[in-house]
Parts: sequence; C-alpha cells; structure tokens
Amino acid sequence: MKKIKSLLLFSALLSLSSAAFALDFGGILTNDSKYEGNKIKSLRTDQKDSASLWFTLPLTDTSTSKLPSASLTVKGTYEYNYNNLYKKRDRFINTLDLDALNLKYEMELSKNALSISAGRFFITDLSSIVLSQNVDGISALISFPRMEISAFGAYTGFLNMHTITMLDEDEKDYKPRWLYRTAAKYALYGAEASFPYAFLNQSVALQGLGIAKLEKKHFYRFYATASLSGSFLPQTFYSICSTVGFKSHDDEKYKISNLSQISFSIYPEFKSAYIGLKAVYASGKNGNFKPFMAFSSTEAVNNLYSQEFTSLLKAGGEASIKIIEPLFIYAGGEAVFDAATSIKYDGFQYSAKCTYQIFSDLIIEGSFSQYINKSSKDKNNSTIQLKGTFTF
Repeated sequence: MKKIKSLLLFSALLSLSSAAFALDFGGILTNDSKYEGNKIKSLRTDQKDSASLWFTLPLTDTSTSKLPSASLTVKGTYEYNYNNLYKKRDRFINTLDLDALNLKYEMELSKNALSISAGRFFITDLSSIVLSQNVDGISALISFPRMEISAFGAYTGFLNMHTITMLDEDEKDYKPRWLYRTAAKYALYGAEASFPYAFLNQSVALQGLGIAKLEKKHFYRFYATASLSGSFLPQTFYSICSTVGFKSHDDEKYKISNLSQISFSIYPEFKSAYIGLKAVYASGKNGNFKPFMAFSSTEAVNNLYSQEFTSLLKAGGEASIKIIEPLFIYAGGEAVFDAATSIKYDGFQYSAKCTYQIFSDLIIEGSFSQYINKSSKDKNNSTIQLKGTFTF
C-alpha cells in the first residue's frame, strides 16, 4: 500500500514538474512620452512608464497537438504616469492592474472544435469601436467546417477604472492616488455567427451585443452588427460593417442610432507596402437616428476633447511601407465632418509615424499628428509622441 501511495505521489510530482518545464513566460517594458496641446510652443506632457509580466502554464500534455488541451494565462502591469493635461495641474498616478487571468480549454466535439475561456480576457466586437477592452466572464467558440458560433457573458465591476474607460454618464470620480479602483458595474452578453468564405471568397458575420447597468439608474444598450468582407481583386480587400444601436434610460423608449464604416486595403508586392481608404459615420440627430454612443471609449478625432465616435463623419486614406527591413513608415489623413444635425465640414487631421526595430525585441517609435479646425485656431491640436518597447 505504501509503495502504491509513493508511486502515485511520484507520478503527481512528475506531472507538475513537466508542466513547469513547459511554462512560457515573458515581459514588456514600455516608455511612452506624449506632448499635446493647442500650439506647438505650449504642449502639455503625458509621460507613461510601464512594466508587464506574463506567463502561460499548460495544464495538459504539450508533447502532441492533439485535443483536449488546457492552459492558464496570467498577466500583470504596473504603470507610472505623470501628466499635466488637465487644467495644467501636475498629476502623478501609479496604477497596478491584472490584465489577464484566463483559463482556456479546447476539445473536439464530434468533427468540430470547442474552445472555452473563463476569467479575465480582452474582447472586441465586429466594429472594433463599440466594445474593445478587458472583461471578466466566460466565452465559448464552436468551429464548424463552414461557420463559427461564439457567445460570451461578462461583468465589469472588478475592472480597474484607471486602465479602462467606459462611456458611462454616472462614472465614478477619478482618484489618481489609488492604485486600483473598481469600475462601474455592467453586465455584458453577446453572440456572433460568422461564415468565412460564405460565397465567392466573401465572408459574412452577424453579432448581437447587450449591455445592462447594474447600479443606480437603469441604463440599457443593445447593438446589432452585420459585416461583409473579402477580396475582389488580387492583393485588394474590402470590409463593410454597420451597427444599429439601441439605448434606453429607465423606462424611456429606446433611441436608435447607427455606426457604419467601409474600408479598402491594397497590398502591393513591394517592400511590405500597404494603401488604405476608409470612411466612418457615427450618427447624430439625423432623421430618425439619435447620437451614437459606444461602450468602450475610443478616440475618433485628435482634437483637444479627444472626440468619441458620435455625431461625425470622417473619411480619408493611409499608407505604410517598410523602406528597409527594420524601418517602417506610416502616413495618413482624414477629413472630419460634424454630423450633429446635418453634415458640415469641421476640419482635417493627419498623422505620420516612423517605427524602427533595432533588435527583434527592441522597438522605438516616433509620431506626429495634428487636427486643424476649419474656423477656429483655438480648436486645433498637435501631438508629438515618442515610444520605446522592450520585450523579453
């Protein structure tokens, strides 16, 4: 009996030690210096320095690629931030965050594959604008030969409000002296059906996303999104995506809004070049539509107010090229239109970026961008940004 117990204990220790040797881990060090303001001579500072550590621990045998498989991923980040962007007052902010704590399990389901993730993970919707942030919850994906179906349920009340910004009219006061402060409490749920290469090399996807506030006033949002993407010429691709949003406070009727976007991408066979054309419309009070409101905060216009995707239309182009292997150059520009009630030209924004990969694990980047208002110089904005990233 003692020999059997010893053998079982030895087997367990051997299994743990095998998993430990398969542990994958690393880290990222980032220095991000941004200078922003109405005039080049009076830019304000936003300085961020961060360190991230992560590891992925396989919980099943990794010697073969056969399913089932399970793994645990954990990532944490510390960030120091100095800025005087707000009323030109110096602020020193220390933030500690758990970016990921995710258990993933994959298995075969008949001739299909099932993947389940539980914990804290990053999620984005079809538009990449409505929802794009970390959440705490569970998600599942079933892959069939000609389609994929996914669903998720999540909660935001344990997230750090210093590292995510949700568009919430009753958001808690910002407390820069706190390392961690829980965000507003929302329940999120959604489902998606995608059909890769449904017809003639074109892909179709449909998604429904619901969001309900769980504290203070009732606040409900629902988004229905459809997208079509594919290629119609060699090295040329397109994407069309439209979202209908429904928003309601308390017992009021749902207000309907719209977010639509279209893009064309060309990839010439020359020095990893890329050329793109794109346009985005986020409704204001236009006809039967009301102002569009996303859930995750995303800057749409680089003006002094960092305008969100609401009541605007913008269209433009961008291009990038890798001049030599480690040197990447990007440039882009967009015309911005105010769509609060009618479509009126508001201004123009452009940006340029140069990225140099010194080593495989060391990258430095410099960028410059400006927003130029058509009628008032007081609304102009310029941004200079220098960034360095070291991975290990």
